[in-house]
Amino acid sequence: MRRIANKSTEITTTEVPIEYAQMVDPYLRERLDFGPSFFFIYHFRKSKYVYVESRIEPILQFTPREMVGSQKNFFFSRMHPDDMYHHQQAMKEWQDFFFRLPISERRNYSTSYDFRFRKKNGQYKRLLQQLVFIEHDSEGNILYSLEKCTLISHWEKNKEQVLCVCGPNANKTLISSPTSGLNGENKPIFTSSEIRILKLLSVGLDSLQVANQLNISVHTVNTHRRNMLRKTGINSTILLVKFAKNNNLLKN
Repeated sequence: MRRIANKSTEITTTEVPIEYAQMVDPYLRERLDFGPSFFFIYHFRKSKYVYVESRIEPILQFTPREMVGSQKNFFFSRMHPDDMYHHQQAMKEWQDFFFRLPISERRNYSTSYDFRFRKKNGQYKRLLQQLVFIEHDSEGNILYSLEKCTLISHWEKNKEQVLCVCGPNANKTLISSPTSGLNGENKPIFTSSEIRILKLLSVGLDSLQVANQLNISVHTVNTHRRNMLRKTGINSTILLVKFAKNNNLLKN
């Protein structure tokens, strides 16, 4: 892990060409520095954050080192549970749209999406995440994205989440609100069956004990548990229970 210091900011970076950090930092701060925001670079092939501005800390209370060293789902694992389902739907739409574009056009498109993020102190703030792709391999596969997170908590709380993928061709633009197509239904991230299992896991029961209490198979219990881990991007049942408690998902 390397640190680059200049008069304006300190950057934490790892496994990213040093010239990227040196090149983009002054440009971004002079041309795109509006509102409380920070930039980072994501390595798609390695699923890692490889460059993070120090300005993340006053905004989200996490240090650049914590973000660089985190799992790939840093944002998703701390997203408001009411936003998770809609985010997943938006990402499916994004993939269906973006990867139908010719490879030669993809780097001309930018993507933005907003969601609520839980800071280290437990307080939720709304973020607007924007990205462009800055490097591809010889076969056109994405290598690096340059992304910006801006604090937009002044937006109305009931404002619908919006996904926007825009490029130079007005006929090839995606603007979608995953919340608007659900007839007002705020679908929870976990099913009722998953919640029942998670409640029992939270009081210390193992999979066999949960299966016996609910009169279902151990295989069913473990399948639900794996599904919950996949949905949240969390890699252990202990952290899954902690996540559920922090977000009041285990209330009756």
